Amino acid sequence: MITIWIIVFIVALAALVFASDYFVDSSEEIGLGMGISSFVVGMTLVAVGTSLPELAASIVAVIKDSSELVVANVVGSNVANIFLVLAVSAIVGKKILVNNNVLQNDLPIFIGSGLILAVMVWDLHFGLFDAIICLLGLVFYVTYLVKNDSVEVEDVEGEKPKISGKAIAIFVISIVAIPTAAYFTIDSVERIGSYFGIANEVFGLTVIALGTSLPELFVGIAAVRKKKYDIAIGNVLGSNVFNAFAVMGIPALAGDLVIPASIKAFALPLMVIGAFMFFFIIQDKKISKWEGMLLLLFYIFYIGQIIRTNI
Repeated sequence: MITIWIIVFIVALAALVFASDYFVDSSEEIGLGMGISSFVVGMTLVAVGTSLPELAASIVAVIKDSSELVVANVVGSNVANIFLVLAVSAIVGKKILVNNNVLQNDLPIFIGSGLILAVMVWDLHFGLFDAIICLLGLVFYVTYLVKNDSVEVEDVEGEKPKISGKAIAIFVISIVAIPTAAYFTIDSVERIGSYFGIANEVFGLTVIALGTSLPELFVGIAAVRKKKYDIAIGNVLGSNVFNAFAVMGIPALAGDLVIPASIKAFALPLMVIGAFMFFFIIQDKKISKWEGMLLLLFYIFYIGQIIRTNI
């Protein structure tokens, strides 16, 4: 039986890698055909697509009366996006170049969404009013992107690139394949961990949190390999904003969310620290391989601390 789940894990992980690679190309073609920049594509289409596992997992958690998993999912994924996804992307790509839009326009929204989330959950309560604020923030965020970052993209003949039917088909297939592959990756790892006697709570705080960030990770790696740095950065920033506003807000419409005190004690402050670290790191308009390694050290510490305090 364990052999079957190991095979499922390998197949699902491979599917996630290939789907992410195709997703980057198709989403950029669609975005450029609509007249928007690569960065906005990363902050919207790619970010939302790679955040689907978090949203799906959070909705299921509320349905199953385990709403405490929602904030754990959001905070854990945001920590992973900053300290793992950005780190590995910078290491693989040797560097990530950052454009002026990030520094001047999008960085404040990225940090602001994290601070709003931290303030809202600090009293260990997240209700309907908080959900409405988050969803209003999501509307403001998308409107702001379209109005301030959209650009006219023209080909050599002075016309916008045309969106091919193939690109649309690949986009639809990959946006379904990415969360599906991530689900089976997580499920198989859970079963493998259970077989080898890994405690459920430790497994949930580490592997599950990592699993829901796998789409962002592989999309980031695929983007930097193609030197599409705007998509790599936009993917992380957009995913974190989407997590803070949509993944927290939408499930909370069904009822108040339980906020574990342990989240406030460690993971939440680390998420805020990560946002400000990102602020300082990109002041020279790039993330170097060595800065990526520094971020990765923080993620190793984060995982180690969770395991140490739960064993």
